Amino acid sequence: MSCAQGGLNNLGLTLRQVRRFEEAIAAHQQAAIIFREIGKLLDQASSRVCAGTLYARGLGI
Repeated sequence: MSCAQGGLNNLGLTLRQVRRFEEAIAAHQQAAIIFREIGKLLDQASSRVCAGTLYARGLGI
């Protein structure tokens, strides 16, 4: 994992801690896009799971 992708996922986790869910989701989605572009499918999936979890939590699911 490069610093850019790791950084975006770390940003997402930090934003989640301060309850800024929409921004956290966006950070994880951006990381997923980068992972897809460089062929890191497992990391892409992990980023998408983080985004989906936050989305569900934000909706109260």
